[in-house]
Amino acid sequence: MFVGANLAAMFMLDEWMTVPFHFIWISITLLYGWRLWSGRATWWTLTLLVVLTAAALFWLLHEDRIEVAEVTEVPLMAAVFAAMAFHVHRRMVAEQAARAAAEREVRFLHDASHELRTPLTIARSHADFARDAARDPAVVADIDVVVDELEALSGITARMLTLAAAPEREFVLPELIDLSVVVRDVLARWQAAIERRWRLEADPSVPMSGDQARIESALDCLLDNAVRYTTTGDAITVRCRGRDDVAVLEVEDTGAGIGAEHVSRVFDRFYRAEPAPGPAGRRTSGLGLAIVQAVAEGHGGSASITSRAGEGTCVRMAMPAALDPPDAARRPTISLDQR
Repeated sequence: MFVGANLAAMFMLDEWMTVPFHFIWISITLLYGWRLWSGRATWWTLTLLVVLTAAALFWLLHEDRIEVAEVTEVPLMAAVFAAMAFHVHRRMVAEQAARAAAEREVRFLHDASHELRTPLTIARSHADFARDAARDPAVVADIDVVVDELEALSGITARMLTLAAAPEREFVLPELIDLSVVVRDVLARWQAAIERRWRLEADPSVPMSGDQARIESALDCLLDNAVRYTTTGDAITVRCRGRDDVAVLEVEDTGAGIGAEHVSRVFDRFYRAEPAPGPAGRRTSGLGLAIVQAVAEGHGGSASITSRAGEGTCVRMAMPAALDPPDAARRPTISLDQR
């Protein structure tokens, strides 16, 4: 109806007949941008517009109401529309391919992690039994290596399950928690097991609406990375603060750092930078920081990183805080050093 009205206007207007002509092409371009059509529908529409507008212009030319040069507007406008449709179609195909690849990755993470859990559990049970039964110290040492590797595989499997659940709505089940308490509990476990110069800088209370289990998992990933890229004499600082309705969690170390060429990609799944230099310096699974980002975004926040090779790394999670924090939620920041 709109095209028909503008075609009629072309015959009714003398000096302004090109205005409704261009309205036809502009309107159809806008409509295509709002709702993409199939390839067949697009080319049939283009053909129909070319025929209608060309017929109108040729009739006006026959009536000596326009110049010959104005008829060339039809192929020019058709070419512009065709080029736009071609590039939009290419982008649509690329987006569909990216979505399909992401869905395949999620299915792989979910299926692979589930398939691995049972054989890993069985293998670990048999390894523990063999270690208990062994009498030769060399055999016990070899079995210890097997157990350590099975534990590492179990950790990777758990992380794969976490990432597989990230797109789901139930990935984060928020409740009112105190982020400062969560950080202290997690850090206490690492302080007891790993020798580093640990430092905690935290507000006494940082209330937020969050999923405690997911945040603990993300903090474990951050501390695991910090330990891997540091040695005994290096410092690892954990900060937890609430500022302007934002809960901020940071883990900073003075370890090996990450090269500038890796920083922009460290949050990608399975991406791994160069191996860490310390005793725990084998290559990681490349899932830790992806989990950190997924947890931060699942809470409506974000994750970022700053790092310099040879100087250290700082990873920051910023998440919305609780809407109604307790009255005593803000007291002076405290600091704890443990060497």
